[in-house]
Amino acid sequence: MSRLDYGSSSMKYQILNQPRRPFSDLYHLLMRGNGINLLLFALGTYLFFIGLFAALFLLGGDCIEGAEPGAIQDVFWFSVQTFSTIGYGGMLPKTPYAHALVTLESFVGLAGVAMMTALLYSRFSRPVARVGFSDKLVICTHNGVSTLMLRIANERDNRIFDARVQLHVLVEQVTAEGTLLRRQIELELVQSETPMFMLSRVLLHRLDAHSPLHAVSPEDVQDRMLFILASFTGTDDALMQSVYAHQVYRVDDIAFNHRFVDMMIHGPGEIQMLYDNLSAVTPE
Repeated sequence: MSRLDYGSSSMKYQILNQPRRPFSDLYHLLMRGNGINLLLFALGTYLFFIGLFAALFLLGGDCIEGAEPGAIQDVFWFSVQTFSTIGYGGMLPKTPYAHALVTLESFVGLAGVAMMTALLYSRFSRPVARVGFSDKLVICTHNGVSTLMLRIANERDNRIFDARVQLHVLVEQVTAEGTLLRRQIELELVQSETPMFMLSRVLLHRLDAHSPLHAVSPEDVQDRMLFILASFTGTDDALMQSVYAHQVYRVDDIAFNHRFVDMMIHGPGEIQMLYDNLSAVTPE
């Protein structure tokens, strides 16, 4: 079961009868999960291999010098030292069987550390755009034309170059043959790109005759759309990598005849942004 988040709510969705290849797609699965699950996976894998080699040492009988024969605790800690390549010197392999297991376990430990380091680095070093989206979309009159508005704001003290925002609406349409189709239609913005994004922007989509949402009203909004997806892309000036962010709006998140409260305060030689006003609206 997967989940699509929008604001403080979410929508669950599931693909039935899909091909199951858990081990062939393990990297993608771990990258999609949260950081806690990845750490738990690393810890579980670590303990599994330590326990596995401890059991193999037990099968060798009295094969570890300094360990009591058959003592599970001794072989477990010896396995920990071998897997982690610590080697305190209190316990040593003393048979060819034990030496072979030590060789194999130390190799598995070194390979495991390398793979887990790469996994953890990939998971926690992924660039993320700290861009806030307004909780609602508003529809009000702008320059004499009914306009759909969305506001975004930067949550960091950085610059994002070549920033671009796209807006798509998911609608249900019935063909002439009576087939129900769900289509994503792009809502053209007045200005979708900016060379440098620092503080905030209000994105505008004119609800004119060319808009798929032309003359939309509170009464028919439920029949004309399912949700609206806003996506943000750009290049972070500190990381010099592409960053992404998105927000999903339900039809209930559209405020008709409202406009956003101003976020900007202009002073002598400076501009201040009131981030608390990101989602603040007032009746038109």
